[in-house]
Amino acid sequence: MIHWLYWTLTRRVMYLGLALVTAAGFFGGVAWWLDVIGDFRIQIALAVAALALGSAAVFQRKEVLFGLAVLAANGVAVQPYMNPGQQTTAAMKIISFNVLHSNRNTAEALELIVRESPDVVIVTEATETWQRALAELAAIYPYRIYGPFGGLPDQDPHAIGMLAKRPWLATGIEHSNRTGRAFAVWARFAELTVVGVHLMNPILRPAIDQRVEAGQLATLVTKVKGPVIVAGDFNMTPFSSRFATLIKNAGLMRAGGGLNASWPALIAPYGLPLDHHLVGGGISSASMRPGPRLDSDHLPMIGTFELKTPD
Repeated sequence: MIHWLYWTLTRRVMYLGLALVTAAGFFGGVAWWLDVIGDFRIQIALAVAALALGSAAVFQRKEVLFGLAVLAANGVAVQPYMNPGQQTTAAMKIISFNVLHSNRNTAEALELIVRESPDVVIVTEATETWQRALAELAAIYPYRIYGPFGGLPDQDPHAIGMLAKRPWLATGIEHSNRTGRAFAVWARFAELTVVGVHLMNPILRPAIDQRVEAGQLATLVTKVKGPVIVAGDFNMTPFSSRFATLIKNAGLMRAGGGLNASWPALIAPYGLPLDHHLVGGGISSASMRPGPRLDSDHLPMIGTFELKTPD
């Protein structure tokens, strides 16, 4: 009897905790840490589903109904991104990849690039080793730009960069007004502008650092004339308040293709969708899909895009 009461109490405490963190995620605009909780909606939903199955196994109908209500609340936030969409045979293909500064497996990444043959490659956390390896593709990607090396004290110095097959008309590097960190590179091509980004992690560093960078990114994008694609590691999920603020202020929308959880790569697709391809006006269709695990903590993201035909 005591054993039964113990497990009943444990389940109900777990239900209460999951309900509270679910509710907290809807108030992400109030405090950054509430918004970070909202990033974990997939994991919260999986935990609730497992708990509800356990309740069903012992015929606890009220617990199951409560669990379904909590599951539905998380589903409201996640559902808009569940549609897998359709891959297009694209006039433009982009690969973005946080290679991880400590990752030495460059060969498989180069094989993926050659196999997929994207028009543009965006890399983040690219160390000197990675930049030397990517230089081996100079015959295919003769146009390259990297920001300055940086990183936390315990990390190998790394940078954000962009490689392209076709010539660009202009390029630039965006630095944080708060930290001086290079968080974005951009290139203006004849038909569109591509921006590669790596926004600050809001847990490892003060959350305001990411907020400042996201604000600068939105300002940059709104100044772009013509079609624009923004791709990279945003360190935020699409169901967070800060993501909603970014796409609203920048006038962007997320490419289709589903949730596309990309971090940590080891447990994808049950992780967090932190890597995105966003598009502005002038793009008629956009979709993205994760690539294979390549010894980074992130999966590469492969995006395909169709430009609108001029009237």
